Amino acid sequence: MSRILIVMSAADTWERTDGTSYPTGYWAEELAAPYETFVGGGHTVEFASPAGVLQPLDQHSADPEVAGPDSARYVEVAETALREFGAPLVLAEVDPERYDAIVLPGGHGPVVDLHEDADLGALLARADADGRIVGAVCHGPTGLLSATGPDGGWLFAGRRMAAFTDEEEQIFGTAEGAPWLLASRLRERGAAHQSGPAYEAFTVVDGNLVTGQNPASSAPMAEQVNEPCVPAARCCRSGRGGGSPGRASGRPGGRGGPSRRRRRRSRGRRRSVWRGRARGDDRQAGAGVHRVMAVLIRRWGQAAITPSGPSDGHA
Repeated sequence: MSRILIVMSAADTWERTDGTSYPTGYWAEELAAPYETFVGGGHTVEFASPAGVLQPLDQHSADPEVAGPDSARYVEVAETALREFGAPLVLAEVDPERYDAIVLPGGHGPVVDLHEDADLGALLARADADGRIVGAVCHGPTGLLSATGPDGGWLFAGRRMAAFTDEEEQIFGTAEGAPWLLASRLRERGAAHQSGPAYEAFTVVDGNLVTGQNPASSAPMAEQVNEPCVPAARCCRSGRGGGSPGRASGRPGGRGGPSRRRRRRSRGRRRSVWRGRARGDDRQAGAGVHRVMAVLIRRWGQAAITPSGPSDGHA
């Protein structure tokens, strides 16, 4: 049995370049799906954050129109896990020797604080030097930017990784007004950023670094972390076979993609990413629906697209 530390952001607001404030928090699926996977694998999970602050839930991740049909279950799992654990550990006081893996979930919070958190940077540098697993999903890879290598450069420069793409940020409606976009920033800093289709599960494993592209990648990323020995330099796209290094495959060793049930959940989630609902703006919502529908039509055809009507969700 291993001990895994999930490092959360402490941010509840993302300041935009247009002067507006965007409410944020942890994304329920990105915390709950890894937690379930780790606990199901027999591991102990602990939580930490800057100053031990308990980040609120991002309410968009509780809205099935935005986050998919399993959103309520993910919210329940995440809230129960955090309540039972109690106050998060203070990140500055964490002993890296206690953990076999460090995992960074997303939500937009990490782009506010974790990208420049010196305590997280020191923790990641120590973990990487010891060969411990470092995992991150969606906006979680933002936290990797905090780590400095022995030469004074970015610790993860040259490493292959996935993260929330610029295209996905645009579809979701948060690209305009963002101070910077994660995938672009990672490339600027020297990462070998890799990506799959928008809002489809996609993970990359590069040595002890395991990353996922978006919320749909949360469970696949965690399954990779759960592996007792993570194969080096392997890129994995859920739902496809193959297992040679650098090729798309479902899981290490070519054991195939996610279950049929998970693929159905993933499709339902992608159909729910209506851009404007996250903005709460009717005009933006109309444009957002058309953009997302265009993505889905290219993928499945017109017959597969059945958008729902107005929701009474949290957006």
